[in-house]
Amino acid sequence: MDLLACPVCKAHPLELYSFRESREIEEGVIICPKCSRWYPVLVGVPHMLPDEMRDKNQDLTFLEKWREKIPLNVLKRCEWAMHS
Repeated sequence: MDLLACPVCKAHPLELYSFRESREIEEGVIICPKCSRWYPVLVGVPHMLPDEMRDKNQDLTFLEKWREKIPLNVLKRCEWAMHS
């Protein structure tokens, strides 16, 4: 995590929240503390794309699945997307 930087604002270090693990993190979320953008970790792979390159349906499915574990500041930022 010390090597990763936010692709949008270039801030680091980023925050990692793990939702499902085996030997390594399988699902979770990486959050930029500076700009509050979030990046899902799916099947052990961080999906760190800028907003315009992301799959909105995949993001919405991820947010719905992990709603209870995602930090509130991230959910508030994404609330508009979840109701559209």
